[in-house]
Amino acid sequence: KYFPFQVDRIVYMFTSAIRFLESIDKSFLEIVLDAIDKIPIRGTPHEEVLRRYLYATLDTDSGFTKETIIEVLNNLPSKYVPAKYYVQKPRLFQPFSKKLFFSYVFVGELIFLVLNRLTASYGIKNVAKLLDKYRKPYGEIPSYLTSMLLDILLRYREGHGKLVSVESFIGAGKTTYTFFSIANALKILLRDYSDREIEKMTEKLFVGDIESFIQLVDEALAKDVKIPVLVIDDVSVWLHPYWMWTTGEEKKIFRKLRDQFIAARRAFGSLILVANNPKDIASFVRRLIEERVVGETSKTHTLATTTLFYHETKSENTPIDVFIYPLLKLPDSYFQKDQKRKEEILRKRQEEIKEIAKEEKEEEQEQQNINI
Repeated sequence: KYFPFQVDRIVYMFTSAIRFLESIDKSFLEIVLDAIDKIPIRGTPHEEVLRRYLYATLDTDSGFTKETIIEVLNNLPSKYVPAKYYVQKPRLFQPFSKKLFFSYVFVGELIFLVLNRLTASYGIKNVAKLLDKYRKPYGEIPSYLTSMLLDILLRYREGHGKLVSVESFIGAGKTTYTFFSIANALKILLRDYSDREIEKMTEKLFVGDIESFIQLVDEALAKDVKIPVLVIDDVSVWLHPYWMWTTGEEKKIFRKLRDQFIAARRAFGSLILVANNPKDIASFVRRLIEERVVGETSKTHTLATTTLFYHETKSENTPIDVFIYPLLKLPDSYFQKDQKRKEEILRKRQEEIKEIAKEEKEEEQEQQNINI
């Protein structure tokens, strides 16, 4: 076989390269090339893998050298190539040719190798700090939700708005993606503000509990102001679909919430719900959702299609569609607040479960006493 390893890994390295190049400033590649000289690659399995990628990229067995790496870099779009290594030549563009595809794969494998070695030497925290230094500023990384928000932010005073849900499995980074998309949109509109100022603005647009949401809607309506966007985080926890079975004070709160969501359309340009699944949202809210950004939707980021040739005697075409997301990270200040809030929600839920278990046990004991 042409490539004696899994196609999955090739596609993973391809997507990783684009994610990295879209999210991290191209000057970081200078660090990668400097580090390569200090990493013992020759005579290892890594060298064999990289040589095969080189052959697919350059159509010649030139050997694994700094010069051949620079040659591969210059197969990529010029926006990814550091000025220090840039060579004026015709560029390769989509749809992805075999040469361009494997150029990305090669760069992905190279970055993966260098980051692993840096992590082993300096620790994950120091590598994360290093990447933060080179992370592109808000406004320079594409996002589907950002493009939607820009349209809403520019026209929300005219009554233009949407109820949007961002859905994916637990731990997939829904809050991070939503935070980033809003900060991105604000930065595009407010170029003179620093990234830290943009982050502070974005933090204020998140609510994560019932009381804060009700209070905010009441204040907005009382003052007759329209807030351009509001994010309701962890909606699966506190706007759960089992509200019909609640009683007493909790039932009253849910009835109030139902009215608040209808009124909120006048108070907000856009409401964004962050949820695990639409079925995890109360029905009176679920019915109002106009657009869903779900998992790996084709509209979220870049859709790349390519063809792999993976047999040395016979070309077999394998079309591959991959959805490419940028490397995202919540600001440390907000991450700490978000973690504390989620821990508090979990603690409350655990107390509720204990209380329910206690009540059931007491009822069971009472029934046994009656039977006796």
